[in-house]
Formats: sequence, C-alpha cells, structure tokens
Amino acid sequence: MSTATPEPNNHLKPGEINFDLIPKDWALTPLQGKRAYVAGWTTQPYSVEEIKREFDQGKATGVGLITGVWSNEGGLVFLPLLSHLVKKIVRECYLASLLQN
Repeated sequence: MSTATPEPNNHLKPGEINFDLIPKDWALTPLQGKRAYVAGWTTQPYSVEEIKREFDQGKATGVGLITGVWSNEGGLVFLPLLSHLVKKIVRECYLASLLQN
C-alpha cells in the first residue's frame, strides 16, 4: 500500500479558468466571448491580478494571451504546426540547437 502524496489535479473542465496556473510574466487581455473589449488592448497588457478583477466585476468572460514582446523576455510565438513547412522549420531549428550544445 502506497503512502505517497497524490499529485494535484490541475485538469480543467471546459470553460474553467484557474488563474494560479497562468504564468505571471504573460501579457493578457480580458475578453467578452472571444473578443478583446479594451481599447488599445494590443499595447496595454493586463496582469493576472487585473484579469481577476475584470472577472470579479463581471466584465470579462475569457482571457486572451498577447504574444510577441509583451509576453516574457523572449516573447511568445504560436506556430500552426499543421503545416508541413512549419514542421520542417521547427525540426531543423531543433536539430541546429542540438548541434550547438
């Protein structure tokens, strides 16, 4: 019989948001449905705490992630990995990074 502490269950249900799981250095924008509603949202990122307030006040129904220079030091980039060309580029970059180490 195992006495190990069980791993926490961080699985979310559809539509559920756990603000504690969002990295603090990500740039966010509040959403209503799938749309940003803050004027100039692309240049005015919100913190996790600001997003929580928007939810608490009943203004926001979702969270948008702003990519690029706004999100952490290196910037976040999303790639559509369904493309064969993108898969090839990612594979080549990965292999190049292995050769450098």
